[in-house]
Formats: sequence, C-alpha cells, structure tokens
Amino acid sequence: MKTVLLEIEVPSSDCCWDNEPPFEICKYFDNEGGHPTCDLKLGELKRSDDSIGILKCLECLLSKDKK
Repeated sequence: MKTVLLEIEVPSSDCCWDNEPPFEICKYFDNEGGHPTCDLKLGELKRSDDSIGILKCLECLLSKDKK
C-alpha cells in the first residue's frame, strides 16, 4: 500500500451542495434517490440543521488547500 496526494476541486463552502449563493455543487456529489453520497467515498454526508445544504464529510472539510 501507498498513500498518494490526490488533487481535487471542491466548493469553498462547508457544503457539497449549497442552497445559498453562489449555489456551488461539488462534481463528486450525488443525490440519486434522495440519498446524498460522495463519489470519492471520503465519508458520510449529512443535511445541515438550518437547511443551507448538504455538509461536506469531515475528511473533505479538513483537507488542505493547494498553495
């Protein structure tokens, strides 16, 4: 096994799918059948308590920005 750095582009907000402007939707986000999932399988997605969207999983949220 080896660990690699995978460069991906995700929305800058805390959500995979944001109900507020600028309405960003992550290209790895899938909501088929009303069940939000991440195609990268980084973790479990959850709806926000205040209905702003679908929150990123912790692994994605804590990922470092490219400098």
